[in-house]
Amino acid sequence: MKRMKSTIQIFALLCVVGLFAFSCSSDDDNNSGPQYTEGAITFKMDGAKFSTIPMVTYAMMDEGVIYLSGVTGDDVARTISISLNGSELGTYKIGGDYVNSGILFETTEDENNPEGGSMEIWAAPFGDGLNGEVTVTKITSTHVEGTFNFQAKNTTGDQSVRNLTDGAFNVKILSY
Repeated sequence: MKRMKSTIQIFALLCVVGLFAFSCSSDDDNNSGPQYTEGAITFKMDGAKFSTIPMVTYAMMDEGVIYLSGVTGDDVARTISISLNGSELGTYKIGGDYVNSGILFETTEDENNPEGGSMEIWAAPFGDGLNGEVTVTKITSTHVEGTFNFQAKNTTGDQSVRNLTDGAFNVKILSY
C-alpha cells in the first residue's frame, strides 16, 4: 500500500511538472500561416496564438467520421473539437448544408469559489452561410494532419463571434 501511495504521488508530481512545462509558450516568432506541431492542434484565435498539449490531444476515426480534440494549457482551459463527416483527404466545409463542425469551449475557475467557475461555448456552423473549412492533407495508420480556419459563435453568452485562423493539426489517431 505504501508503494502504491508513493507511485501515485510521483505520477501526480510528473503531471503537475508537465502541465507547467507545456503551458509556457513563446510568441516571439513572426511566422504567418499554419504552424504544425507534432501531436498538437495549433491556431490563432482573434490573432492570439494557442497550441494544445500533445498529451491531451487526439484524433479518432470511426465509421467515416474524423474527430479531433485537444486542450490548451493556458490560464483559461480551452478545448477545441473538430468533427468531419468523412475520412479521406480533402477539404471539408463548415456551415451551409455541410454537417462538419468546430467547437471551442473555454472554462475558467474561481479560486475563491470552487463551484463558481464558468464555461462558454463557441460553435460552428451558425447562420445560413459557410463559416470556414478544414483541409485534411495526410492520413496514416497513426496520424492525421491538416489545416483549418473557421468562425464560431458564442452559444452560451453574448453571441460574439471568434475567428480561428492559421489552424494546423498533426494528431495521433487513437486506436481502440
